Amino acid sequence: HDSRVPGKPITMMAERGAILATEDGPRVLLVEGNRQEVERQTGRLSLLYFDRYTVDLSQFTRASEDRWREPPERFLNELFYPDLSDPNNRHYLNSLRAEGHQRLVAPLYPIVYALVAAAAMLSGQFNRRGQTRRIAAAVAIVAVAQTAQIGLSNLSAKLPFMIIIMYLSPFLFAAASFYVLLRRQRRRSRAASLAPA
Repeated sequence: HDSRVPGKPITMMAERGAILATEDGPRVLLVEGNRQEVERQTGRLSLLYFDRYTVDLSQFTRASEDRWREPPERFLNELFYPDLSDPNNRHYLNSLRAEGHQRLVAPLYPIVYALVAAAAMLSGQFNRRGQTRRIAAAVAIVAVAQTAQIGLSNLSAKLPFMIIIMYLSPFLFAAASFYVLLRRQRRRSRAASLAPA
């Protein structure tokens, strides 16, 4: 159904069809079909049967090629070294760089989440009734870490100095998890040394 011309919609139906890439842009080739056009003023239907019919789609590809690509759509080198002759790239330079740094920091967070889970499960005494409180605490800490990741990514697009904090955030959560794990180990060794022989 082609409604590119206002007031003159065209409907085409065919038994077979294919999209072809040509030098002038993409085309849709229709085989064994018909083309229907209704005149709005009179309501008269024009019907054309065809063996082969071609529909030009090049205007749509030209529009998509001219479109400015958003930061999530770009490769890493395009984020850190954008073409500064483009005024959009100059205007959104901080957003491009923030997206690039976010992509470098994001792989650290799964490690942080695993450390938080390990610290939560291994830090307390074993209880046969369950460890619901520790699991809930781990979920809450992971939610805070995830919120910090998203918030710092958004803030660094507006305030570039926040990029440093974006890198520090996963290390702070990891350091806290290690501290909880090592504190548990120290308690165990102290209890073992105080126990009667």
